[in-house]
Amino acid sequence: LIWEVDSQKQVITEFVNAHDEYSDFGDLLAETGLNSLLSVRGPFTLFLPTNEVMQAYYTEKNVNSYLDFTDTLLAKNIVLNHLVPSKMESGDFGLGAIRDLNALGDYLVTEFDGSDIILNKYSKIIDRDIEAANGVIHVIDKVLDPVTKSVYQLISEDPSNSYSLFTAGLEVTGLMDT
Repeated sequence: LIWEVDSQKQVITEFVNAHDEYSDFGDLLAETGLNSLLSVRGPFTLFLPTNEVMQAYYTEKNVNSYLDFTDTLLAKNIVLNHLVPSKMESGDFGLGAIRDLNALGDYLVTEFDGSDIILNKYSKIIDRDIEAANGVIHVIDKVLDPVTKSVYQLISEDPSNSYSLFTAGLEVTGLMDT
């Protein structure tokens, strides 16, 4: 028997590359080599930012494009932060962390504002459940910035010094990495 393809849908990489409004993220996929991952059997869930969203992120980071990142690992981590190695449709999201870790090994957090789904208290899903042959795509309105600092680092670097007693307690107890 000859194996037949059940679906005429595009794989995620083909979908991204076929739509000009996602070309920045498509370039990022190609640059990091992760386009080949999203070209194979999944299932995957991709939270996909538009070009406009990517440009706003670059402006926020004071760069012109991903090519200007001084940390070469950051570009790859941006992609991995938007990818979950399982298929999750919008009906699978509940209040709190989504059930599966993203490709960085972190949980993405979901909450609701009416019928809107918000990721990590920051990014709204603006187009849901776009079916691909190897998963599902959700278009988002803000880039999901990878976590690069621990809670301890964030509060210990707070310029107002509001958490100095708490950080001292973490240091004394050795719980800084917890």
